[in-house]
Amino acid sequence: MPRTITWPELIMLMVFGTGAEDSFVAEVRARDEREADEYGYRVFRRGTLARREGLDGQVHFIDGEDYRWMRYVGDEEFTAFPRERHVFASPIGGLSVGGDRPSLSRWDGNDFTRPTGPAEPVEFLERPAWSVELAPPAHKPHPIQLVVDAETGLVLRQANAGFGTYTELVSLQLDAELPDELFVWDGPTRQPINREAEHERDMANRRAWLASRGITDLPLAFVPELMPHVWDDATGAFEASFSTNAYGSLIRRPRNEEPWPELDGQNWPHTYRWSDERWDWFVGCDRHLDADRLAALKAGLTDST
Repeated sequence: MPRTITWPELIMLMVFGTGAEDSFVAEVRARDEREADEYGYRVFRRGTLARREGLDGQVHFIDGEDYRWMRYVGDEEFTAFPRERHVFASPIGGLSVGGDRPSLSRWDGNDFTRPTGPAEPVEFLERPAWSVELAPPAHKPHPIQLVVDAETGLVLRQANAGFGTYTELVSLQLDAELPDELFVWDGPTRQPINREAEHERDMANRRAWLASRGITDLPLAFVPELMPHVWDDATGAFEASFSTNAYGSLIRRPRNEEPWPELDGQNWPHTYRWSDERWDWFVGCDRHLDADRLAALKAGLTDST
């Protein structure tokens, strides 16, 4: 193991590994210090094929050649998704412990794509490894920490110390012989519901909710989109993302002097707060809104109900 590794070299190691097909069995432990919650599971992986089981042997999902079989919480049956028509991405794109390798394009943009400092040599599971921290984008509050195997480039540990969440390997068996039968489910299955139609219905309902309150056709081509489940019919409070020449978050609540917990974790580089006769407003975005643009936006929101 070299004494140092550059960031481009570490990316290449994570993306391509040794050049051979990954084949391993691993036990993973995840914990959330905020909820005092901890659980474990096993991962069997051969290239793009994968199987995840609870420590009790219950299968959680299988990624096969043609299908992904997935069991939702509370379901007895698996739902079968054709892999060619469905992409199942992790929240941080290919950096999950025991998951698919990241692609080269995963490192575009600024969503946990740049290190906060050089990779440091460490030992994990008695294996040489590299420890590196990745900076968050502007709208996320905390960096993530990775431990990457020095030989294979596999992610051995992923953490967000700011949130108190940790996922790490407990054991790793490399070059495992994994038969085809592991990656096929021959039990009862159901067909997936039409997620695209369901998504469009959900988006139409969100647009209608905003329109019914006069929050539409705003100046500056300001297009709000309600966040999932973050609105209140009784009070009129809501949270929405928006796009214009900037991207950001729009939040309102009935006017009052109490603390505003929904603003915790809003880590935008530019933030604006004001109140009118009925509402407290918050806008956070990735670009500065000058006085004229902010005044036009406030005027467009004044008559909302």
